[in-house]
Amino acid sequence: MGERLRTNGATLDVLGALLGPEDKPDASQIAKATGRPASSVLPILARLERDGWVISESYVDPKTQGRGQRRYRLSPDGMAKARSIVAEEHLVPGQSLAAWVDGELSPAARRRASLHTLDCDACRSMLPGTSGNVV
Repeated sequence: MGERLRTNGATLDVLGALLGPEDKPDASQIAKATGRPASSVLPILARLERDGWVISESYVDPKTQGRGQRRYRLSPDGMAKARSIVAEEHLVPGQSLAAWVDGELSPAARRRASLHTLDCDACRSMLPGTSGNVV
């Protein structure tokens, strides 16, 4: 696995979704969680898988008997690295704190901030309504 992942807002959103409560989400669930189109999520998932951060598994929903889909999860190393990256995304006390309080963060940004506060006592103490629960 590469030493450092190329990250941007979209990659952070996908990592946040993979760190979330959904067990082995498919691309459409990840797209919904991030608020991004599947057409931007799929290349990110492919890159994460190629770099060893993500493992995908094929499945067919027995209820629909439709075509196969892929479910994604972080590899053990990917999980540790993703949590580290989320922890590094410290909230800037001015702009991000104000956006949190005013409810102006996008759902994906709010989720990333919420995930970050799980590992960062300093940020958790600055933000109202963060008790260690992911929103």
